[in-house]
Amino acid sequence: MVVAAICIEQAKRKTYASWDRYIDENFQPNQEDQRKTNLDLLNEHRQLRSSKGISAGKHVWTHSSDGRFITEYRNYWAVVDKAGDKFCFFVHDKGKSGYDIVCASFERATEADARQGASDSL
Repeated sequence: MVVAAICIEQAKRKTYASWDRYIDENFQPNQEDQRKTNLDLLNEHRQLRSSKGISAGKHVWTHSSDGRFITEYRNYWAVVDKAGDKFCFFVHDKGKSGYDIVCASFERATEADARQGASDSL
């Protein structure tokens, strides 16, 4: 996916320090632990969506218990999080691992801007 590669490269080049700091603060070094965290986020999103009577095919954002915004659509899911005084988003492929990042962006001024960027990348 060329767009995803460009998106990740722009995010890394533009805010490399933010990327490193965010990864260090939010990702466990063990991929199995990270996979479990991601599955927990997705399950919480699905439960919240289901409790509101929204079908799985609808693109809707939910607010997790730890303050992140999560959505899933087709073969991807996204999470928006606060990184310092800015917002960032990650779009993940729901393939084999469920945690492969296909697009990321940092330095978004608002949560709404980060959600829109993530939605555009799904």
